[in-house]
Parts: sequence; structure tokens; C-alpha cells
Amino acid sequence: MIEILIIFIAGFLTKLSDYFADDTKRKTYIGSIAGISYGIITGFIIARFPPVAPLGIAVILSVLFTKKIDHPVHFLGIGSIILTFAFLGLPVIGILPVTIFLAGGLLDEAGNDLYDRGKIKGLLGRFLEYRMTMKLFTFVYSAATGLWEVFAAMLVFDLGYEIAGKLAKLSKI
Repeated sequence: MIEILIIFIAGFLTKLSDYFADDTKRKTYIGSIAGISYGIITGFIIARFPPVAPLGIAVILSVLFTKKIDHPVHFLGIGSIILTFAFLGLPVIGILPVTIFLAGGLLDEAGNDLYDRGKIKGLLGRFLEYRMTMKLFTFVYSAATGLWEVFAAMLVFDLGYEIAGKLAKLSKI
């Protein structure tokens, strides 16, 4: 399924843009290119792969509501998503799935912030560090609806995200 490869690439590019926005002091256009690219790809996924659209919309809302869009690279990514929607449109999505995933996304962001500040350690800290709340929400949603492509999309996006993070640190770019 080509969608899975595209979702992996979106996760990879999202982390690459995060790395250049948040984790390195180097001035480079790679982060901007990655931001624009992940925005276009993410917009395409949401517009053309309706089962994962509620998840994608909820994740975008989560990072907006928690003010994680705080760097020009992130603005390029979100702007590219919106422009892609303008060209491709949006599928009809239900408010309930968006609400479920929005709750998972907000809990993920809040939990990860607590972990990053050293407020939570141990097994719960690891759970929050790897943002397992959203994975749990997508698993339960997929089990309840039979839409396992939603859970697969979450895992594949995260796999791309984690691999990009490891490669960026190893390469010291």
C-alpha cells in the first residue's frame, strides 16, 4: 500500500524539520525544505486517505493548541498543509474521531512536556517520552471500528519520525 510509504516519508520529514527547528543551531535550508515537503505530503495524506484524515487533523490541532508551532520551519509546514488543502480539498470527517484523537494528542503533548521537565520518571515517564497515549488511542479506535489502517498509519509515521531523529543525531548535521 503506497499510502504507508508516503506516511513514513511524512514522519521522517516532520522529524527532520523538527531537528533543524529545535535541536541544532546550524542555519540551513534543509529544515525549511523538510517543513514544506512534510506539509505538502501530510496535506496530501489527509486529503486523499480519508480513514486517517481525522487523526491528521487532530494532530495538527493538538500542536496548534499547545503552541508547538513556534518556529519558521513549523510555520512553513503548517502553511504547506493548508495550501495543499486549498488545492485538493478535505474529505468529510466525523467530529467524534477528531475529538477522540484530539484528546489523545493533547494528552500526548502535556505528558511529553511533563517528562521533558523531569516531572515524571520511571515506566510512566518512558510511556510519555515516546508519546504512547496517541498510539493507545489509535489502537482502541482501530479495534472498535475495524479501521486498522489508522493504527498502522500512526505506527509508520512514528517509525519514520524516530528513524529521522536517530539519523540526524548520528550524522551531526
